[in-house]
Amino acid sequence: YTRFAKLGLPTYTWNQRQHYSIDAFYEGTLGMMLNYAYHHPTIKQKNAKLNFAVAPLPQFKDKIPVNFANYWGFAVAKNKVQKAEVNPKPGATLSSDNYQKARVHEAWQLLSYLTLPHPNNTLALTNVFSGETIDQPIPFDPAKKYIEMTKKPAARRDLLEAQKGDVILGAYATGNLIAKTWNPRNTEQSEGLLVDVINTVVRGERNLTDALTIFNARFTQQSVQ
Repeated sequence: YTRFAKLGLPTYTWNQRQHYSIDAFYEGTLGMMLNYAYHHPTIKQKNAKLNFAVAPLPQFKDKIPVNFANYWGFAVAKNKVQKAEVNPKPGATLSSDNYQKARVHEAWQLLSYLTLPHPNNTLALTNVFSGETIDQPIPFDPAKKYIEMTKKPAARRDLLEAQKGDVILGAYATGNLIAKTWNPRNTEQSEGLLVDVINTVVRGERNLTDALTIFNARFTQQSVQ
C-alpha cells in the first residue's frame, strides 16, 4: 500500500507535495484514485463535465479478494430526558423507567421498519407493555426507496444483488459483499493512528513490522480507556 509513495521504486507515483487526491482527480491531473462511493457525487459536483468511470478495487492475483468497509450505523441512546409531550394522555405520566423502556422499544421498531426486509409487506409492531403484536401493512420498502432516490450502494444483501449491474453502483455493490470491517472504540482516533503509522513507513522512519506493532499497542491502549 505504501510502495506508490516510495522514491526509487518502479511503483512511485506520489509524494506529499502533490495536490490532494480528490481535488487532483476532478481537476484532471490525476488518472486514478481509490475511494468510497460517497465521493462520487462530490466529484460530479466539482466538475460535472469530467468523464470518468468506476471499477472494482484492484486485488492481488491468486489471493482472496477483500475490501475495507466504511459505513455509518444507527444507534439508540439508552437514556434521554423525558419531556411532557411524550405522555400518552393529558395528565398521565410515565415513570422514568417505563419512559426509557418505551422510547428505546419504539426507536428500535422504527429502525427495523427503515432497514430490514419486509417480505410480506407487513411490519410486526409490538406494544412494549402488553406484549401484543399486530401486523401493520406497509406500501413500500423504505430501504429500497432510499437507495433508489439517493443512488447509494445498499447495506442489505438482497438489495445489493439488484445493484450489481448498475454502471456506477455495480463496483461498490460487489465490493460491499467482500468488505471487511473492524470495531474501534473511537473511529476518528483509530483512523488517525492508522494514518500516523502509514506516514511513518512512507517517510522511512519505521519498517512495516515496527509500525504495525506500535499501532497495535496504541490501538489496544485506546480500546481499554
